[in-house]
Amino acid sequence: MVIIIAEKLGDVKWGRSGAVLADIRVILKNGTFHRIFDNSARL
Repeated sequence: MVIIIAEKLGDVKWGRSGAVLADIRVILKNGTFHRIFDNSARL
């Protein structure tokens, strides 16, 4: 849930790269490394 919200906020505020940064912040907080690979596949 938190990851999805952070990603959507990134899309609105900073565009694609912002979503990646938001995901990275969530990764650092929650330790869910798979989000990096999800974003790489979409870019």
